[in-house]
Amino acid sequence: VSSNGEDLGFFDLLDLVEEYSAELVEIMGRMSAETTALGSKMTERTGEINLATAQAESALSRGEAKALIEKAAVDMNHYVARVRTEQPMFREAVRKTADAVARAALMTIDIDSRDRTQVRGARAGLSELAEALGRLYDSTVSFRTTINRIPRLTTILNRAKRETANLLEEQLETIASGRRVLLEAAKALDALLGNGSADT
Repeated sequence: VSSNGEDLGFFDLLDLVEEYSAELVEIMGRMSAETTALGSKMTERTGEINLATAQAESALSRGEAKALIEKAAVDMNHYVARVRTEQPMFREAVRKTADAVARAALMTIDIDSRDRTQVRGARAGLSELAEALGRLYDSTVSFRTTINRIPRLTTILNRAKRETANLLEEQLETIASGRRVLLEAAKALDALLGNGSADT
């Protein structure tokens, strides 16, 4: 469905809500997968770093320890690069979803039972998205804790930690903002259905 024309009808807009919501789910899935993967790597690297630090005076030379430590920096830098490309697409998918909902809600139509079924479906989809964003937010907070626990051992590692922490702060703001927008969109559909409020 194209959103460029001015002739879009009520059902066209609900189709767009579904289309953009699916796009948002895909982006969230990629962001979540990247975070989960790096979280696992960081847990593994932290163990390696701690072991390397403990053994640096005996089994490992400082150079060997640094080489091991900086693998974590490489992992974090790759993560930052990948997730930064997802954030603008995430924000745009949220904007398009909310815009389509708002346009549908502004249409003055008499809603019959078939229309209500369509609207309720869109409303349920927005609720599920908001819940998924809440879970993504919580897992991102947990991951930020993992990153913050990594000891400051080399310049490269410290820089990668800072970049990752900054990205995670941006991501948390993006997720929280996206969730707020979707909940407002859900309220617009509630108004269309004659419900009191969005309580998800």
